[in-house]
Amino acid sequence: MEMWELAARDQIRDTLARYNWSGDAGRLDGLAETFCTHGVLEIRGFAPLRGRSEIVAFLGGVTGKGLLLAVALGLDVSCRVALASTTDRGWHRTAAMGVFGAAAAAGELLRLMPEQMLAASASATATRPATGNASWTAP
Repeated sequence: MEMWELAARDQIRDTLARYNWSGDAGRLDGLAETFCTHGVLEIRGFAPLRGRSEIVAFLGGVTGKGLLLAVALGLDVSCRVALASTTDRGWHRTAAMGVFGAAAAAGELLRLMPEQMLAASASATATRPATGNASWTAP
């Protein structure tokens, strides 16, 4: 590997780290700075967000109240799915049911339409095998 390739990898790692740290910390300006000035953020089901200001405006639409609502919705969905599954099949309930709550919370934050929320739930269903849900040993 050549030196320029190593330098490029290092810069990419640094950008990803700043992107993730800024997003986790809720620092939207820092997150937007990881995009080029005219960078585009594409979120399935939404028009592309062009430029740092559009990205910040879209992501900044989440308020403390909106975040609490999304967390409460996600917890409610997880609990309802867990209560509906009365047969113990050896699943890890947090992993098996939590994906549905996570999809609901993310959908609320992204202001998904009902058909998009359904697609998010379907995607959560598809991830269930990867979470180790049916991890019992068959007799």
